[in-house]
Amino acid sequence: MTNLLVLPGLGSFLVRRPWSGLGQVALSFAGLGLMVAWLLDYYRSWTAEGMLPLGPGPLFPGAMAGLAIAAIGWVWAAAEGWAVVREAEAAHGARPPGAPVP
Repeated sequence: MTNLLVLPGLGSFLVRRPWSGLGQVALSFAGLGLMVAWLLDYYRSWTAEGMLPLGPGPLFPGAMAGLAIAAIGWVWAAAEGWAVVREAEAAHGARPPGAPVP
Protein backbone atom coordinates (compact mmCIF):
# COMPACT_ATOMS: atom_id res chain seq x y z
CA MET A 1 0.00 0.00 0.00
CA THR A 2 3.05 2.26 -0.06
CA ASN A 3 2.41 3.03 -3.73
CA LEU A 4 -0.80 4.76 -2.58
CA LEU A 5 1.36 7.76 -1.67
CA VAL A 6 2.89 7.95 -5.14
CA LEU A 7 0.05 7.09 -7.49
CA PRO A 8 -3.36 6.04 -6.21
CA GLY A 9 -4.67 3.31 -8.51
CA LEU A 10 -1.34 1.66 -9.28
CA GLY A 11 -1.97 -1.09 -6.75
CA SER A 12 -5.34 -1.82 -8.31
CA PHE A 13 -3.65 -2.32 -11.66
CA LEU A 14 -1.09 -4.63 -10.04
CA VAL A 15 -3.82 -6.86 -8.54
CA ARG A 16 -5.63 -6.99 -11.89
CA ARG A 17 -8.47 -4.59 -11.18
CA PRO A 18 -7.90 -2.28 -14.15
CA TRP A 19 -11.21 -0.41 -14.19
CA SER A 20 -10.96 0.46 -10.54
CA GLY A 21 -7.33 1.48 -10.99
CA LEU A 22 -8.20 3.61 -14.01
CA GLY A 23 -10.87 5.44 -12.03
CA GLN A 24 -8.50 6.09 -9.14
CA VAL A 25 -5.74 7.36 -11.43
CA ALA A 26 -8.21 9.54 -13.32
CA LEU A 27 -9.47 11.14 -10.11
CA SER A 28 -5.92 11.71 -8.90
CA PHE A 29 -4.80 13.32 -12.16
CA ALA A 30 -7.95 15.44 -12.46
CA GLY A 31 -7.51 16.75 -8.94
CA LEU A 32 -3.82 17.38 -9.49
CA GLY A 33 -4.57 19.23 -12.74
CA LEU A 34 -6.99 21.59 -11.03
CA MET A 35 -4.54 22.29 -8.22
CA VAL A 36 -1.63 22.90 -10.62
CA ALA A 37 -3.80 25.23 -12.75
CA TRP A 38 -4.47 27.36 -9.67
CA LEU A 39 -0.82 27.30 -8.65
CA LEU A 40 0.32 28.47 -12.09
CA ASP A 41 -2.31 31.22 -12.15
CA TYR A 42 -1.28 32.35 -8.67
CA TYR A 43 2.38 32.41 -9.70
CA ARG A 44 1.50 34.36 -12.86
CA SER A 45 -0.36 36.94 -10.77
CA TRP A 46 2.53 37.15 -8.32
CA THR A 47 5.11 37.78 -11.03
CA ALA A 48 2.86 40.23 -12.91
CA GLU A 49 2.18 42.33 -9.80
CA GLY A 50 5.66 42.00 -8.34
CA MET A 51 4.24 41.05 -4.95
CA LEU A 52 2.04 38.38 -3.44
CA PRO A 53 -1.56 38.69 -4.62
CA LEU A 54 -4.01 39.95 -2.01
CA GLY A 55 -6.43 37.07 -2.49
CA PRO A 56 -6.16 33.45 -3.53
CA GLY A 57 -7.30 34.21 -7.08
CA PRO A 58 -10.23 33.20 -9.25
CA LEU A 59 -9.10 29.59 -9.69
CA PHE A 60 -8.91 28.89 -5.96
CA PRO A 61 -12.37 27.23 -5.75
CA GLY A 62 -11.25 24.91 -8.54
CA ALA A 63 -8.10 24.07 -6.58
CA MET A 64 -10.20 23.19 -3.54
CA ALA A 65 -12.45 21.05 -5.72
CA GLY A 66 -9.30 19.42 -7.11
CA LEU A 67 -8.12 18.68 -3.60
CA ALA A 68 -11.45 17.03 -2.81
CA ILE A 69 -11.39 15.03 -6.07
CA ALA A 70 -7.85 13.82 -5.43
CA ALA A 71 -8.80 12.92 -1.84
CA ILE A 72 -11.72 10.83 -3.11
CA GLY A 73 -9.35 8.97 -5.43
CA TRP A 74 -6.89 8.43 -2.59
CA VAL A 75 -9.55 7.14 -0.19
CA TRP A 76 -10.96 4.86 -2.90
CA ALA A 77 -7.49 3.46 -3.55
CA ALA A 78 -6.86 2.95 0.18
CA ALA A 79 -10.18 1.13 0.59
CA GLU A 80 -9.41 -1.03 -2.43
CA GLY A 81 -6.00 -1.91 -1.03
CA TRP A 82 -7.49 -2.79 2.33
CA ALA A 83 -10.12 -4.98 0.61
CA VAL A 84 -7.41 -6.82 -1.35
CA VAL A 85 -5.48 -7.51 1.86
CA ARG A 86 -8.63 -8.81 3.55
CA GLU A 87 -9.44 -11.06 0.56
CA ALA A 88 -5.91 -12.47 0.60
CA GLU A 89 -6.14 -13.15 4.33
CA ALA A 90 -9.49 -14.89 3.89
CA ALA A 91 -8.18 -17.00 1.00
CA HIS A 92 -5.06 -18.11 2.86
CA GLY A 93 -6.54 -18.22 6.34
CA ALA A 94 -3.58 -16.70 8.16
CA ARG A 95 -1.42 -13.62 8.49
CA PRO A 96 2.26 -13.67 7.67
CA PRO A 97 4.55 -13.92 10.71
CA GLY A 98 5.03 -10.58 12.42
CA ALA A 99 2.03 -8.94 10.73
CA PRO A 100 0.11 -6.56 13.02
CA VAL A 101 -3.32 -7.54 14.26
CA PRO A 102 -6.00 -4.98 13.28
